This record gives sequence, C-alpha cells and structure tokens, in this order.
Amino acid sequence: MHLTAAAFVATTGLACLRPALGGDLASRAAEGREGGAAGVWNAAEDLGYVVGPLAGGLLARAAGDLSTPFLIVGLALLGLALAAAAGWRGPPRGVR
Repeated sequence: MHLTAAAFVATTGLACLRPALGGDLASRAAEGREGGAAGVWNAAEDLGYVVGPLAGGLLARAAGDLSTPFLIVGLALLGLALAAAAGWRGPPRGVR
C-alpha cells in the first residue's frame, strides 16, 4: 500500500511539473529550433526509461542488495539539491 501511495504522489508531481519543463525548454531553445530541442529531450527521457531500470537491476544484482541503486540515486539527488542551494543554475542562457 505504501508503494502505491508513493507512486501516486510521484506521478502526480511529475504530471504537474512536466508542462512547465517543456515551456522552459522552449523558451531556452534558439528561435526556430524549439521542435528539435523537444525531440532531443523526449529521446533522452525515453532512453532513461530503458537504461535506468537496466542499470539499477544490474547494480542491485552486483551489490546483492536491492536498496543499493536507491541509495545511489538518493545521494545523487542530494548532491544536485545542494548544488542548487549553493546557487548553481546550470550554463548561462545563450550558451549552446
């Protein structure tokens, strides 16, 4: 039951965030290249849907523990959150 509730919260959050991400991507893309930027973003996302579970499964099998991939992803997200809190916002606009 807890896993179902967590999945509901995660997918609801993604459903709220995804349109804003697409709009931000379009505003950052060079004029006339918005479609190509959206295509690259969608391709990268789709690749992540395949590579993520495969990498996580292989890592869990190698470590012998299912919690290892989740620990690594949690630490990576913590690092990103700390970088964002420190003021890092990615490359400046206009850098392509």
